[in-house]
Amino acid sequence: MSMGYAWFALGVFVHALSAAAQCSSPLYFTANTGTISLPGYSNNASCYWYIRPSAATVSSYIVITFSSFNTEQLYDTLAGYSGPFISNSYIARLSGTTVPGPVTVYNSAATLWFTSDHSVTGTGFVATYQLYTSSSSSSSSSSTRGSSSTSASTSGTATTSSNQLTEDEAYTQQYVFAVGFSLPFVLASVIDALLVCLPGGR
Repeated sequence: MSMGYAWFALGVFVHALSAAAQCSSPLYFTANTGTISLPGYSNNASCYWYIRPSAATVSSYIVITFSSFNTEQLYDTLAGYSGPFISNSYIARLSGTTVPGPVTVYNSAATLWFTSDHSVTGTGFVATYQLYTSSSSSSSSSSTRGSSSTSASTSGTATTSSNQLTEDEAYTQQYVFAVGFSLPFVLASVIDALLVCLPGGR
């Protein structure tokens, strides 16, 4: 029984690492604009993309625009989060073959998380993001219809908050679920082996 637990834990761990390794690079974006793509994917994928423009300020927001999108409807999904963690506000869940409309993230950071199930795949997606900053007068005069109160951000002062991921942390999060998921099975195999070794053990 203990060997069964051990082999199962090893299989889960290797499978999780394989799922993370197939994701497109780069995974961490600091420019004001960039392209995020997943040119095809396999079953049981789990991919993260972290958008952290270094020029972002507290008045910045991010618009993500898709040029192509093709995944298994309902089962292979791209989720969007407003902030640097997948525990932040959930803003979108996308799947299927229809190209989604632009997704606006009212935050200076955004996170995308793609997952696929065990069968049927698509051709993936291509998206671009752009950092924008609200104009200083938006709070008093942006209610006028037909007028734009935003401009593309080309410069600014980088802001760092206590809950913002570093690049190393971003890559670490890509793999940490593999360890967390397989750890209970590893512990179970150790306990089972100890029980076998005890006097009167099975």
